[in-house]
Amino acid sequence: MWNVLYVLLSAFLFLTDQGCKRQIKKNYRLGQRNPKPYCGGLVTILRSRNEGAAFNLMGKYPALVRLLSVILTAVCTLVFLLTLTRSGSGLLKTGMALLTGGAFSNTLDRIREKQVTDYISFRFGPPAFREIAFNIADFAIALGGVLLILGSGVESV
Repeated sequence: MWNVLYVLLSAFLFLTDQGCKRQIKKNYRLGQRNPKPYCGGLVTILRSRNEGAAFNLMGKYPALVRLLSVILTAVCTLVFLLTLTRSGSGLLKTGMALLTGGAFSNTLDRIREKQVTDYISFRFGPPAFREIAFNIADFAIALGGVLLILGSGVESV
């Protein structure tokens, strides 16, 4: 029963991020920033695209990034399914669910559109940081990685 919830978490994350991306592409031009900030002025919407990996790393090699994304998403999915067959850390399973849902969303973008749509920007920190945009999948992948590390430590204790 609990394993179904991890799959549902992954699917919910995927569908939420894809829905947000669809709305952003429908309502914002590339580079357009929402003038109304959120969260006390700390967060804003900024439609951006990313042809590379995180922070447009390897942006000059989008075909390679797509291939690596597909391979890593497949590996992540396999590991996720294997963790569901074993008893163990809920942190590990939650981390894998977040990683998998986020990876699927960004990989689908890379396959379908040859780029990933980003839309969340922060209005604090250095000026260069304010021009970087993220998406929900990016945050899920990062949080999933942290939970995966924490959950792995719990398993080995």
